[in-house]
This record gives sequence, structure tokens and C-alpha cells, in this order.
Amino acid sequence: MATADVLPHDDRGSGSPIVLLHGFPLHRGVWKGQLDPFAVGNRVVAFDLPGYGQASTIRPPETLEGVSAVVESSTHALASPPAVVIGHSLGGYLALHKYGEHPERVRALVLTNTRAEADSEEAAAKRYATIARLRQEGPGGFAVETARNLLAPNNVGNPDLFPAVLQIVRASPVPAMIASLVALAGRPDFTSLLPEVRVPTLVIWGEEDRTIPPKQSKALVDAIPGAKGVGIPGAGHLPFLENPSAFNQAVLEFLAALPSLEEGGAPAKAAPASK
Repeated sequence: MATADVLPHDDRGSGSPIVLLHGFPLHRGVWKGQLDPFAVGNRVVAFDLPGYGQASTIRPPETLEGVSAVVESSTHALASPPAVVIGHSLGGYLALHKYGEHPERVRALVLTNTRAEADSEEAAAKRYATIARLRQEGPGGFAVETARNLLAPNNVGNPDLFPAVLQIVRASPVPAMIASLVALAGRPDFTSLLPEVRVPTLVIWGEEDRTIPPKQSKALVDAIPGAKGVGIPGAGHLPFLENPSAFNQAVLEFLAALPSLEEGGAPAKAAPASK
């Protein structure tokens, strides 16, 4: 991908690259509270995934592998690997996929409010039911329900936070959401990959996440060798928005503890596990 065709992104700071990958159905604006803090001594790049935000005119692939290929092409064009990859929810699946395909390009992983398992038949069926609803009713009711479920119950009444999240969800085009739901329903299972991860890994979850139960995120800590886990109090599926100070502190402490590339911080070329 030529530089001119790189996904729309924010680019802050200089130094070791950090890539931020947002979840569904959001855009890169959710990382506004992380860009400057994480850019101290680092180069932070936050992408809009295909179909979202300023990438709304880009047709999103209907497979996780397809989305990952677009993101990887943009990342490779901007930032020399290896990078710290911070992935939220769908972005977490993309981060795991990137490690499975190109472990030498990943310096460390931060997986927030995500999991390793593929969808069950029941979960996939619910996604296709949502697709039918979006086609029939449009995004109105879905957007309101989604914005509520993304937040911890006590944060739904926040007069600043809830409207901001709702605005982001409402801005997501229906074709993009449908493509993402198809990709999510058919995504691979990464469970067998987890024991093969050979880079420092931080797992973060919101203690009141109603979208991906905390126990599913905590399972990543048990399965990834040496992984650390942090629960964010008072947060649901969006801890970087709901409790940004606690989220940022956890990530900054993790980044500060990483060995420099000169000290051997580059990842080993471990063979990815079979999928």
C-alpha cells in the first residue's frame, strides 16, 4: 500500500512505535485520551479501521484476515516494526492475528476487553440476527442499545460520556457494521496461539464489562506465558474512556518496564500456533 493509501490515522510523537486498534463499532477517536500520554518517547499511530471514521469510504473486508491485511499494510508503511500493539475488542482479535502471522513485527501486546475464543454457533447466529435487524430497521435502536451496553451501568447516566459514545456508534455506516459482524462471526479461534506468545503482554478489562465478561479476558492472563492482568474499576467495555487515568497508568507502567530494543526487547521469531 502506498503511503497515500494508508488508512486514516492520528500520528503523535517519535520513537518506538505503538499501534492503537479500536473495537466495534467505533473509530479512532476513542483513543483521544491516550495519544499524548503514550507519545512521550514513543510514536503513537491510531488507525480508523476500514469502513469507520474517516475510513468510511473504504469497503471493509468481511473476514478478520482481510481487515488484518489492510491494517498490516498501513502499519508497515508508517512504522518500522516491531511495534507495541494495543487492541480493543475487535482490535484485540486483530492484534492476536498479527502476532500469529508476523510475531517478529510485534514488540509487545496490550489486549483490552477482548478474548481468544471464536464465536459459538449461538453467538454467530445472534450476530446474523443483528445484521437482519440493521437491514430492516437501520442503526437507530441498535446504536442506543450498543452505546448502553458498552458502558458500565453507572456510566450510562453520565451526561458527557454516554452522548459521546452514542454519537460514535451512530456515525458508523450500516454496511461497515454488517461487514464487521460477518467478520466477527467467522473469526478464527486464537486459543491455541496463546501459549506460543513470546512477547510481554498486558491484559486489561473493565470490571463491569457487559459485552465481554471479565472472566473471558482474565483467561488470556492464565494462557499467555508471563502475561499481566489489570482490572479497571468503574469501567465497562470502554475503560480508556470510562476511567482513562487508571487505564493510562496501567499501560504506561507496562511500557516503562519493557526492555529497550537495544537490550533485546525485539520479539523472538516464534512459530505461530496452528489455527
